[in-house]
Amino acid sequence: MFKFSSNCNFTEKNIISLLYQKGLMTSVDHKNQDFYNIQISLFDKSLEISIDNDNLNFSLPFQFHFFFSELMKKLNNLSFNYTRFIYFPFKQTIISNKKEVQLRNTHNTIIKHLLLNRENGISRKELYFYIWPNDKEIQINKLDTHLTNLKNYFLENLNLKLNIISQKNIVYLNLID
Repeated sequence: MFKFSSNCNFTEKNIISLLYQKGLMTSVDHKNQDFYNIQISLFDKSLEISIDNDNLNFSLPFQFHFFFSELMKKLNNLSFNYTRFIYFPFKQTIISNKKEVQLRNTHNTIIKHLLLNRENGISRKELYFYIWPNDKEIQINKLDTHLTNLKNYFLENLNLKLNIISQKNIVYLNLID
């Protein structure tokens, strides 16, 4: 979900590692698909985090819980505009037509990966394992049920018709007018 760049590879790798530990990223999230660009700049007495040109500055040394708290404040306000709705991945919220709805974790994971893969789609198997990484066996009807529930949720709560297309085991997202 993030594209990282830095003037210090060591700092970048450690911040990414901390984000993994806090559950903000998984090892499979890093595939050149991103909503946000994060620039990490290390200076003599400070660290600067720039998220799409919005900066956070920290004097060195700092306590990690303070850093993480400030970073989460920024991340919670980040949004992604897609055709007729605004998506807040960290708040798990969608806004459309002046209505705001809260997504369940499963729906948030589905919509996040459909949007991240909006151009080329995502394989059904890959999407399945983003949602249920600990399953030993794939039950594709379980995924189909959740995709249908997500479509119904959008229609009932936002009056938006999601068209989730599956062709050759690749899932794509479209909106229907």
